[in-house]
Amino acid sequence: MLHASVHQLNREVAHLKLEKWLEEGLAAYFSTSRLENDKVAVGRIDPNTYPVWWIDEMATSPDEAENIRNGSIIPLRAIIADRGGPSLNNHFNGYYLHWWTLTILCLKARGIAIEHST
Repeated sequence: MLHASVHQLNREVAHLKLEKWLEEGLAAYFSTSRLENDKVAVGRIDPNTYPVWWIDEMATSPDEAENIRNGSIIPLRAIIADRGGPSLNNHFNGYYLHWWTLTILCLKARGIAIEHST
């Protein structure tokens, strides 16, 4: 529900037209935040939310080239350009993980705190 709300706020309130990776990454970022005392604790990652529960699907081999071949790592260029990567239909969860992690990386670079709590 929170994921869809972020899309709606971006589109109807903020009138944002974001790149796919950022649109989905922000929606995933907010929807993976913990709920505490009836409030969204933004940046406090709930490990029991989508796409976080798929994190073990990333980098399934110690070999980077193999991970790219098997689609468990999607090259940054493919994520940003929205082309050149593995099939979205076959690697749906992987794309969401990559969009989410790239968004977190960008937020951290801007000094926004991110916590992983169990």
